[in-house]
Amino acid sequence: MARLGYEAMSGGPCSHGQAWRGGAILTSYFFLPAPGAKLANPLAPVSIDYMYGFSDTAAQTWMLGWAWVVFLMVAPPVVIYLPTHFWRKRYAPVAVLD
Repeated sequence: MARLGYEAMSGGPCSHGQAWRGGAILTSYFFLPAPGAKLANPLAPVSIDYMYGFSDTAAQTWMLGWAWVVFLMVAPPVVIYLPTHFWRKRYAPVAVLD
């Protein structure tokens, strides 16, 4: 980045990566088995993308399920993307477009 610079318009919270991540989260939440489910294949994954918390045996109980899913979709852009974007916009050199 020091050599090429940072182009502030190169991505955003509505970029393809964030849209794909939201689709994967909703698919995991609605269509994949919850933790603790009795599956025919014991090696089948459960709680993909931590949709139900960090345990493979039980869902988290300190937050409503739908609120946890919304948190997983909103927190990464707000906690990771926006601070990084503002920091790069302020301190990184501006990209020169030829």
